[in-house]
Amino acid sequence: MIRRRKSRGPSATPGAVSSVALVLYAVLSAPAAGDGGAVDHSIQAHFEKMREHRYGAAATPVPAGGLNFSRDTATWTFEFGDLYLQEPVEGVATGLVFEGRGRFHMTVPDRYELRQLRRFAEAPELDAVDVPFSRLVLRTSEASALDWLGDLKNPRGAAFSEHQTAADRHRHWLLKRFEDVDARVLLGLHLADDAYLRIDMDTEDYKWLTWQYDDLALEEVTLVKFQDQNEFPEIWLSLDRPEDRTAEGRPNGVPRRHLDLRHVRVEVDLTDRSTRGAVSYSRTPVTVGQFVATVTVAPTRAGLGAVDLNLSVGAKVESVTDGDGRELAFLRERIGELTRSLDDRLNDNSLAIFFDRPVGPGDGPIELTVRYEQELLNFVSGRDWYPAPPASIDDLHTAELHLTARKRSEVRAIGRLVDKATRDDGAVTWIYAMEQPTKIHGFSFADRFVETEIEVEGVPKVVSFSPPVSSRSKSMVKSVGTDIANSLRFFQWLFDSELEVDTLQATGIAARHGQAFEGFLHLGEVTFAQDSTDTSELFRSHEVAHQWWGHLVGWKTYRDQWLSEAFAEYSSMMFVEATVKEGPEIFNDVVKAYHELLVGQRIAQFNRFVRPGMAGVDSKQRQRLGPIGHGYRASNAELPQGYRLQNYYKGPMVLHMLRHLLDEPGRGDALFIQILRDFVAEHRGGSASTEDFRRAVEERAGGDWAWFFDQWVYGTAIPSYTYSYGVVHEGDQTLLELTVTQEDVPDGFTMSVPVRLELAGGKSGTLRVTVQKPSETFRLPIPSPPKKVIFNPDFAVLARISKG
Repeated sequence: MIRRRKSRGPSATPGAVSSVALVLYAVLSAPAAGDGGAVDHSIQAHFEKMREHRYGAAATPVPAGGLNFSRDTATWTFEFGDLYLQEPVEGVATGLVFEGRGRFHMTVPDRYELRQLRRFAEAPELDAVDVPFSRLVLRTSEASALDWLGDLKNPRGAAFSEHQTAADRHRHWLLKRFEDVDARVLLGLHLADDAYLRIDMDTEDYKWLTWQYDDLALEEVTLVKFQDQNEFPEIWLSLDRPEDRTAEGRPNGVPRRHLDLRHVRVEVDLTDRSTRGAVSYSRTPVTVGQFVATVTVAPTRAGLGAVDLNLSVGAKVESVTDGDGRELAFLRERIGELTRSLDDRLNDNSLAIFFDRPVGPGDGPIELTVRYEQELLNFVSGRDWYPAPPASIDDLHTAELHLTARKRSEVRAIGRLVDKATRDDGAVTWIYAMEQPTKIHGFSFADRFVETEIEVEGVPKVVSFSPPVSSRSKSMVKSVGTDIANSLRFFQWLFDSELEVDTLQATGIAARHGQAFEGFLHLGEVTFAQDSTDTSELFRSHEVAHQWWGHLVGWKTYRDQWLSEAFAEYSSMMFVEATVKEGPEIFNDVVKAYHELLVGQRIAQFNRFVRPGMAGVDSKQRQRLGPIGHGYRASNAELPQGYRLQNYYKGPMVLHMLRHLLDEPGRGDALFIQILRDFVAEHRGGSASTEDFRRAVEERAGGDWAWFFDQWVYGTAIPSYTYSYGVVHEGDQTLLELTVTQEDVPDGFTMSVPVRLELAGGKSGTLRVTVQKPSETFRLPIPSPPKKVIFNPDFAVLARISKG
C-alpha cells in the first residue's frame, strides 16, 4: 500500500518482508492542471521488490571447470560453489550471490594508486590485488553484466526467496556508508547505456572488499575497504575508466556529467524556530527552514529517464515536480529511521528522480523543483544545502535566493540585493541575485546584528556583519572588517590580480569554521569575540585568500584541492609575515608548529596554531596516510583527519620548501611570487591541476621539477637526517666536512638542504647540499671555521633532524 503524502513532510512505506525496514517517500498527489496523471507507481513497486532481496531459492552449482569474467583490469574466478540470481526487475537480473571459493585479481595501471594500495594493504611489495574469496554479492544495472553465466543466467522455473547475505550487505551499505545501492541500480535501469557494477567480496586477507564501476562517478573504478573497527570507508584505489586514462594510467581530470547545472532559485522560510534550544556564543536558536529549490539543468547525454542529485543528509524531501508542475517519482532513504544508533532525521545524500520519458541534449534545459525541510543555525554550509548534480563543484551556475526571515532579523547572501518586501505578518523577504556564474551559493542571518562598512581605496568595499557575541561586538565587527580589507590589499599586490566583485561581505556564523563564497565569507563567530594578533589574522586572511585560491582559480578534481586550501593557508601566513607587527616571528612560529605536527613531535598538541584533534598522531597512524595528491582519500581509519593534515599543514609546508628552493641571492622571494602571479593570470576564471602548477614552476624556474612533486605531493615520505661535521684544512683552503645520513625514504629520494654557517664578526652564510644517498660526506669550501653550523635552518625542508 502507498500512503499519500501528508500536508507537511513525506510519508513512509515500510517493506514488511525485508530485513531492512523500507522508508520510501511517496510522491502521490492529485494531478496538476494539464497533468497527464499521477507519478509512475512502477518505480515504487520495483523498488519494494528489490528491497525484498529475493534470490534463487535453489542454488545453481558452479559448473565443473569453474567460471570467470573480467572488467577492466579486474578478473573474478569462481572455482566451485553455488550461485543465486536475484529475481529480475524490469526484465533484468540486477544481482547475484555466490558462496564457495573464488579468486579476485586486479592489476593497477597507475603507479601512484599502486603506492596507495601498498600503504593501505600494508604490503610494501604488492604489485596487484590477488585474494581468494568465499562469498560475493554483485549488483548491476547492466542487462549484459551477467552474460558470462551463459545459460545459467536464466534458470527455468526458478523460485525466489530472501537471501540473508544480500540483505545483510545492503543493510551495511545503508547504515554504515549511507549508500542506497537499490536506488542506484533502479536509477541505472532508466539511463540509456548506464554502466554500474558493484561487487562485494568476503576475502581471506581483507574481509569484505568492494570493487565498483560507476558511470556517474568522477572516477569510475574504485576499490574500497570498510574498516569495521573504525567504521571508515578507505578508498584503496580510484581509476578513470580505461578510455579516459593517460598513457601512465592517470586520470585525465575531465569530469563526465549527465547534467549541466545552469541556475538555482531557492525560496527559504526561516521564520519557524525549533524547540531544540540555542547554541554557541550568540545563543543562536535552531531554525526549521522550509525550502523550495528549483534547479535548471541541461542534459549532456541522451536517454536520461532519471537523474541523480545530491542533497544534505539532513534534508527531509517532501516532493519533486517538473517545470509544468507535474509530480515526479523520487527515491530517498530515511536511514535514521532504520536504527536507534542514528539520528532519525538522517537520509542518504542521493536524490534519484524519475521522468515520465527519457530526455537528452535536444530537450534543452529542464526545471526540477524540490520541496524539503531541514534544520539550520544562522547559515547554510557547504554545497549540498540545495540539490545539485554530483561531482559538480566546478559547475558554474547563477542563482536567485528568496530568504524570508522574522521581522527583527537581518539577512545577508551572496550576490546583489534585488528587493526587500514585508509580508502581512511582519516577516521580511530578502531577494538576492547572483548574475555572475559561480561555483557555490550561501547566506547567513541574525536576529540581532552589528554591521560596519570598511572602504579602502583600490580594494572592494568590506561589509562586516555578525550577531553580537561579546560586550565588544561593535569594535570587533569593525576589527574583522579592517583585517579583511588589509588582507585584500596585500593579496591584490601579491598575486598582481584584482577581484571581480565590488563588495566583500564577511558574516559571523554560529560555528568554529569558515567558508568562502565568491564575494561572501562565513567566519566562525569566535573571531568576532576574540582578537588575537596571530590566530585571528591567519583565520580571517585564509578565508579572504580563497577569493583567489578556490574561486578566481579553481581546482580540477578532488586530487587538486590542495591548490585551494594549502595555497590559501600559506598566503595567509605570508600576509601575517609581511604586514603584522612581529610578523616574521609569528610566521616562524606557525612554520615551526606545522613542522612539529608533521614530523610527529607531541609538543605540537600544545601549540595554538594547531587545530584541536590534529596533534598526538603517532608514527603507526601515519604509515597508512595517503598523499596530498589524493585529496580526501588521504584519510584512513586510523587517521580520519588525514585530509586536513595533508592539505592544511603539509601543503603549506610544501610551498614553504618550494619558496626556499627558489630563493635567489639578492632577489629573495621574487621568483616564487612571480610564479604565483603567473599561475593566477593563466588560470584566472578556470580550474587548474597540480600538473598545471608544476608547469608554471618549470616555465619560470627552468628544469624538470617532477621529482619535487613526485616526492612531496604524490608521495608521503618525510626524511630523517642525521648530520655531523668537522673542519679540515687542505693547503690554504678551509673545508667544512659534513656527513649526512638519510632514512625513512624510498630509494632515489633527493632533496637540497640548506646549511647555515655563523662566522666570526657576526657574519653568516648559507650553503646547500643535495642529499640523495643513505649516507654521504660533503667537503665544502668555507671562508673560515664557523662558530655554529645549522643544518636545515628555518625549517626549509620538512624533515626530522638530529645531530650525530
